[in-house]
Amino acid sequence: MGLPDLRRVFAGQLSAEPEDMLIMPGGQQSLVFAMRTLADPGSTLITESPSYPGAAIAAQSAGLNLAAVQADANGIIPEKLAEALERTHAKLIYLQPCYANPTGAILSPERRVEVLALAKRYGAFIIEDDWARNLSLDGNAPPPLFTQDPDGHVVSIATLTKPAAPGLRVGAIAARGPAGERLRTARIADDMCVPPLTQEIALGLLTSSAWPRHVTRLRAGLLERRDAMVEAVHTSMTGAKVPNVPTGGIHLWVKLPEGTNSTTLTTAAHQAGVLIGDGKQYYVDEPRPHSSVCPLAPLRSRKFVPVSNGWQLCFKRRSEVAKPQPPVGQAARSPPARTMRGGSSTGSSPRHERFDQNAWPESAAG
Repeated sequence: MGLPDLRRVFAGQLSAEPEDMLIMPGGQQSLVFAMRTLADPGSTLITESPSYPGAAIAAQSAGLNLAAVQADANGIIPEKLAEALERTHAKLIYLQPCYANPTGAILSPERRVEVLALAKRYGAFIIEDDWARNLSLDGNAPPPLFTQDPDGHVVSIATLTKPAAPGLRVGAIAARGPAGERLRTARIADDMCVPPLTQEIALGLLTSSAWPRHVTRLRAGLLERRDAMVEAVHTSMTGAKVPNVPTGGIHLWVKLPEGTNSTTLTTAAHQAGVLIGDGKQYYVDEPRPHSSVCPLAPLRSRKFVPVSNGWQLCFKRRSEVAKPQPPVGQAARSPPARTMRGGSSTGSSPRHERFDQNAWPESAAG
């Protein structure tokens, strides 16, 4: 469902047939729609952990219970996934095999085979959230899990929101077999289709000669900001570690020193004008590792730094941060004048309050 030409463009990225594609209004609504359609209320959805908090919200809105399975730098751990499938009888698994949010992990080739075999053995569907396919930084992104699944167990979700613009709410679901039939039937009952004008805009963008140039510039900018962020963590955040330098995506997962209260740190950073995410929010139902893991995901200054998508270096003034590229076809514009504290109006970059990175908040538990 959707414009035939747009479905062909998305299908080409997945080695799929256009008939396998459903054009959707963005990735988040695709998650909710797929979870609601492929699982019954009260059943269980398995998610890797840590994982995208929006997936947990989508599952809860679909009336699903959540079961978390540990993941590491190579993705979800198959042995633990098998145990969870046996224990919960879940028929739905949520994964981000490519540049997982927030860790940047990539599901290894060996584990991809094992995960697909488990889905087939237990009769489960896998929702593949492929949100970061266009955001590779070092090398090429791995092929979609969908391309390795001949049996129709994988339902893949793509979105233009991250590589193009947050306001371009267009994405696609790829699904074969019984899953595809159920999704297409449910889509008719939902809202028939994404507005044709929005689809035409997306099609014009994806088929434009400017699109590859935009993606190349975007990747270069993200790579520069990732490297700057990693360097800032190593030089400015005493005792903090980056367990895995991501090769794609827009997140940096940082392990804080033992005893650090990530919630207190997050609050202090926000007050200093730096927006970071509290790592506790990325876990579902398992114990958090002594509140010492915090994602900088994605880093964006709260004080007038215009970033639509991308990395933003914390603990730096705006003048020291590489500016993001403007969207395709849009000329760079100066930020409008803003009223600063005290009532003065200025178009210059604001003064950020100092944030002492070495003054780590101690755990409330001591």
